[in-house]
Amino acid sequence: MNNNSFVRTVLLLAAGVAIGFIGRGMLQENGSSSRGNSADQPQFDFIVGGPDRFWDQVIAGAKAAADEFDIDLRVHVPSGKPVDQTEVLGRVEAKGTDGVAISPIAPVDQTLLLSRLATRTHLITFENDAPQSLRHCYVGTNNYTAG
Repeated sequence: MNNNSFVRTVLLLAAGVAIGFIGRGMLQENGSSSRGNSADQPQFDFIVGGPDRFWDQVIAGAKAAADEFDIDLRVHVPSGKPVDQTEVLGRVEAKGTDGVAISPIAPVDQTLLLSRLATRTHLITFENDAPQSLRHCYVGTNNYTAG
């Protein structure tokens, strides 16, 4: 398996784990969406790093996991510029969500927004971490160590 295939496989797995973790956690907490209406399907926002074919398999894995756990998945593919991803985060925060998985482009600059979001909902970082934020967990690997 070459390095690109390995990284894609890890990210695909990370997407599924992230959605499953949040979806299962929400159902175990109260049997319904964290918005409090049991008739509502939980809504989950999945934010990737930009419009690159690299993310296609990751998004496909996230969609498959969302189907398996009966989650309304909203996929966001910003331009790849930090300001655009930050705008997406702001819209997600304003609209409300039951969970967010994000590969932060500018983790240091986005720490405050990510932390604020983490106090209101489940927040997971994947592929790229924001260790200074209050995110609930990071799913991924150190790309330099992995080769």
